[in-house]
Amino acid sequence: MRHQDGTVREEFMMIQKWLSDKSLEEIEQLNDLAKQHFIDEGITFTVYGDDAGTERTIPFDIVPRIIEKKQWDIISAGCKQRVKALNAFLNDVYHEQAILKDSVIPAEQVLQHEAYQPW
Repeated sequence: MRHQDGTVREEFMMIQKWLSDKSLEEIEQLNDLAKQHFIDEGITFTVYGDDAGTERTIPFDIVPRIIEKKQWDIISAGCKQRVKALNAFLNDVYHEQAILKDSVIPAEQVLQHEAYQPW
């Protein structure tokens, strides 16, 4: 959020101003209000198999993450690369199965997995 000399970086000026106008207690209250709003609106999920069995809200922080364009470009490229790799893997597993035939991944790890759905 800051340069090495301690000054606030340009892209963080608005959030720094907002944070400086709030006490920690106010920020915690806002976070709690947002969490309650998620619950009220049904924006929750349940972890099946968890003994607690209660609905949970998505992880959330009232203070936004600010990512510079240069950093976002790297993240975005990585996400696209991983989606492409995952799609290629799934296409291969459900069709040619070269990755299994070549023992890149043990076939039983895929074919016997509960999420595998042979057609």
